[in-house]
Amino acid sequence: MLLEDIITQELQEGAICGDELKFYLGHFSTITYSLFQLQNQGRGFFYILKSTTMKKRLQIGVMGSAADLGYANMIEQKALEIGKEIASRWHILIFGAEKDVDSLSSAAARWAKQAWGLTVGVTYGRYPDIYPPMKQYTDVIINTGMDRWGGREFVLVTSTDAIVALGGGSGTLNEITIAYQKKIPIVVMRGTWGRADKLADTYLDERYKQDPSRPICKGVASASEALDWIERQLFKN
Repeated sequence: MLLEDIITQELQEGAICGDELKFYLGHFSTITYSLFQLQNQGRGFFYILKSTTMKKRLQIGVMGSAADLGYANMIEQKALEIGKEIASRWHILIFGAEKDVDSLSSAAARWAKQAWGLTVGVTYGRYPDIYPPMKQYTDVIINTGMDRWGGREFVLVTSTDAIVALGGGSGTLNEITIAYQKKIPIVVMRGTWGRADKLADTYLDERYKQDPSRPICKGVASASEALDWIERQLFKN
């Protein structure tokens, strides 16, 4: 019996609920799905089941200011929207897991996890300990054994298919630079100040003139625009 047939039968028999279905779907890299309404005891429920085959689940890095740099609630809200959008499309959120401070990246990961997403935190140092409030929102912790502000960031960025940057200072600039050199698609959120805002729709240097594969720092205004652009870049073929 096909997976979608099993799910349909389980739904009709009331053996699984919508939240459980989201969990099951989130653990398959390719599955067909669509939105349909199932009537159950007079109540309407919407379930994802079957329409088009998903492509590879992308590993999307979210980079941004740490709390010590300071950021407004409005900018944190943008991070939450990015996390939710990544999760809603069944992609994987990669972030820099700090040990002693909150960040925009962590905010995105929290919301992704609450939206049934898969989160991966990349940390530094000898031990896989991370900022305590983030433990319940981090599915996988990768301990690089490398230093902060350098080695860890290289592992973090090169583990992604694309990155989204919000605000940020020198650390975010370092991550954007690595993505540029590795030719990883870069999205920067407008209206978030910091390095991301300043780099919107620019290249980091003049090499793009000889090498068209060098990525522009694509400026966008919303989470959906960010993910739409990333998927167009990576699902061209």
